[in-house]
Amino acid sequence: VMMYPYIGNDKSEVILVWSVINGASMMWYFDEMEKRFIKAKSDFQLPTNTGIAQSVMMVPFVEKNHDEVIYIWNSTSGFSANYYFDDKARKYTKSAPEFQLPANPLQ
Repeated sequence: VMMYPYIGNDKSEVILVWSVINGASMMWYFDEMEKRFIKAKSDFQLPTNTGIAQSVMMVPFVEKNHDEVIYIWNSTSGFSANYYFDDKARKYTKSAPEFQLPANPLQ
């Protein structure tokens, strides 16, 4: 299990937790009223199948245009995908092809 804390676009404290083996993930945020971390609603979770399923690494960040993005990759092959939080759809959506790296980014 890996964990990556970050500050979300709305300035909330978030921790992304995931399985390196299968890519299953969960987002947690710090609830100021309850003074504890709470599992984010399903709308704020990554899709169950991101297309990356082994040796999974993830890095969340906020882009310069303020989109919240999670970069996901296979640490052995380099195959990757990135997802952004689509405010209109209210869910994480795979970014368009022009925002993805090639299947083998070292070639």
